[in-house]
Amino acid sequence: PLAITHFWALPMRIIIYVALLRIAMEQLGLSITARVYLQSSPLEYLAVTVFIVALLSLWRDYKFRQLESSGELHLTALLRPLVLMVKIIVVVVAMLAWAKNAGFNISTLIAGLGVGSLAIALAAQRTMENIIGAVTIYAARPIRPGDFCRFGDLRGTVEEIGLRSVTVRTLDRTRVFIPNAKFAADQVENISVRDRIRFLKYLQLQMPTSEQLRVILGELREMLSAHPKVQPGTISVRLVDIEAATAVFKVDAGVMTADYQTYLAIAEDLNLRIIEIVHDNGAIFSGPGQVLQVRDFHKASDETMSEVTAKLDDWRANEQLPFPDLSEERKAEVEASLIYPPTGSPKQ
Repeated sequence: PLAITHFWALPMRIIIYVALLRIAMEQLGLSITARVYLQSSPLEYLAVTVFIVALLSLWRDYKFRQLESSGELHLTALLRPLVLMVKIIVVVVAMLAWAKNAGFNISTLIAGLGVGSLAIALAAQRTMENIIGAVTIYAARPIRPGDFCRFGDLRGTVEEIGLRSVTVRTLDRTRVFIPNAKFAADQVENISVRDRIRFLKYLQLQMPTSEQLRVILGELREMLSAHPKVQPGTISVRLVDIEAATAVFKVDAGVMTADYQTYLAIAEDLNLRIIEIVHDNGAIFSGPGQVLQVRDFHKASDETMSEVTAKLDDWRANEQLPFPDLSEERKAEVEASLIYPPTGSPKQ
């Protein structure tokens, strides 16, 4: 590969040259003055520095190819500047080591560098915070380009993670640039990594009879257990409250999809089936607000109430009352028995 060729082209030549020069110095029997002069020359430090810098470049190119093969090209944006910073540190350390070995007083130089570094650090404080934030994001990997996330009140798709900021494409198709330091410090919700989406509804029904409530609860549980897109083990249907002549149901289940548009289609189907169950049992929904009752709100027909009573009697006779929940046998019997998409829908 080209990186290995470059590694052998210059660094190894310099190393070999310095090694041969060291051997020649020992064999030629040079004077003490000449030896001191040659030993204080920067050749050895230069050779070691070039060798380390070349090794860093070789490692960087290897990581580039590794990230490219794994499909994580976005990480290369951080790798190149980090390797450059390490190279600069290596060169500075090598220069200071040579200066000390050559007899120079580096205390003053280090003090001067300390004052200069402090001034630079104060001036570049925000920049360094963002760089460290970028390193934190890449190391922890809470997000990746293409992930859909919620950051505070902002929701959008991560497009790029740079050294200074994270670029987010919002739902309004605008681009927002969030500093890495702020992004790494605050709470981020990664919506793309969820394995399913929660279906949660609170239903308010104008106070039906206890028989209607029992049948509605049972049929809702059975419908969710029978739906092929509802995750088994996540279903909960409960009568959680009674307030202002209203029965409040909590319907909770996990929908087996991570795609939001697919979830909306499945939720629509579930909502329609819920409405059908409620209306078939002679109950009606109640909205928020106050209502002045001057007559019976709603009374199911005698035929409907007879059907409701017959269902309850049948469940009792067969020991299949779905309270507090469906039996495991009934769950296994009805699991994924509903047709979705409904009959008559276009073929997928």
